[in-house]
Amino acid sequence: MPRVSFFLPLLLVCAAPPAASPHPVFSERSIVNAASFVPAQLNGGSIARGSIFTIFGTAIGPKTPAQAQQFPLQGTLSGVTIVISQPGLPAVPALPVFVSEGQINAIMPSSAPLGPATIQVEYNDGDGPAQSSPVRVDVVDSSFGIFTATGRGVGPAIAFNFESAADQPLNATTTSARRGQVVTLWGTGLGAVVGGDDRPPSETGAVVDVQARAQVQVWVGGAQAQTILYAGRSPGFAGLDQINFVVPDQAALGCYSPVWVKVVGGKVSNVATLAIADAPGACTDAVNPYLAPASARGSACFAAARSLRRSAFGHQHRHRQRFVPRAHQPRLLLQPRAQPAAPRDVPCSSTRRLGLQRAWRGAPPPPPEAGAR
Repeated sequence: MPRVSFFLPLLLVCAAPPAASPHPVFSERSIVNAASFVPAQLNGGSIARGSIFTIFGTAIGPKTPAQAQQFPLQGTLSGVTIVISQPGLPAVPALPVFVSEGQINAIMPSSAPLGPATIQVEYNDGDGPAQSSPVRVDVVDSSFGIFTATGRGVGPAIAFNFESAADQPLNATTTSARRGQVVTLWGTGLGAVVGGDDRPPSETGAVVDVQARAQVQVWVGGAQAQTILYAGRSPGFAGLDQINFVVPDQAALGCYSPVWVKVVGGKVSNVATLAIADAPGACTDAVNPYLAPASARGSACFAAARSLRRSAFGHQHRHRQRFVPRAHQPRLLLQPRAQPAAPRDVPCSSTRRLGLQRAWRGAPPPPPEAGAR
C-alpha cells in the first residue's frame, strides 16, 4: 500500500478549520460626536439626528481604511453597515463616510428614532458577515460639537473671520477676530434636515436653517452673542453644520477666549477657543506668560494645547489619547468633496493637521452668503 495513504487520514484529522471573522466590538462610551468627542452620559454626549458621529472599537471595519467618494452616500461602505434600532419601530441605516478596523465615521439619519436606541455594526470581509452586539445610544434632536484644531475636541475652534466674500481667514493667533465681526463656527449636531442626509443640501433643496428649532446660543469670552445670522447645515456638505454669528462687544479679548454653544434641552457643546483682539492681525494674551505676544511664537498652537492639557480637560484628553489611536484622529469628517482653496496665514504646523483639512484634502470651504454682513 502506498505510504501516502497512511498520512492522509492524519492530515484530515489535524487540519484546522478556517478561522472565523472576529465580531465587531465597541462600547456605549466609544460612540461620540465626531467634533466634540464628549462621551455618552455626559451633557453633550448624546448623538443628534443628522450629525456626524464616530464609533471607536475593534474589528469594526476593514484593515485598509476606506472613505465614501461620491454622493449619494450609501448604507454600506467597504462591507460595513450600521443599523439604528428601537423596539417597535423600523430599523434605520446610518450612512458611513469613513471605515477602518478601529474607527467608523457615519451620519446619524435625520429619521432616526429619538430617545434610547441601539447601534449594531455588521462587517462583511468577504468570508461572511460578523455582527456586533447591540450597543445603547441616546438619539436627540440637537447636541452640537465644535471642530477644533487639535482634532480632539479641545483647543482652538475651526472658525473663519468674515472680512469680505473673498477674504475669510482662519481664526488664529495671527488672524484674530474683532468685537462686532462676523465669525463662522464649524461643527456638527444642530439637528435633522428635511430632504435626506445622503447628499448635501445644495443638491436636495433640504431645509437647513435650524436656528429657531435648535434654540441656538453662542457664548464667546463670557458673553452671549446677540446676533446669529445663520445656524444650520453647510450647503455643500452632508452632516456638517455652521453657525454665523457676530462677536459680542462684551467678549473678553485674548488669544484663547472660550467659545461654546448651547442648544435645545440644555445640551452644551465642548469648549473651544477663539482669538479675539481690538484690531485686525495678531492677538495678545498678557495673562499667559507662554503666549505674550502669541504671534511671536510659531508654535503658539502647541503652547495652547499644552495649556489645555493642564486644565480640567487634561485628564479627559489623556484618556482619549490612550483610547483612540492618534493615526485615526485626523479622520473626523471624511466627506466627498472637491479640494477648495488652501487657507491663508496658517499660524503654526499644528493647523496643518486639522481634522477638517485632512478630511477634505484641503481647507474647509468658505461660509455661504448668509455669513455676509
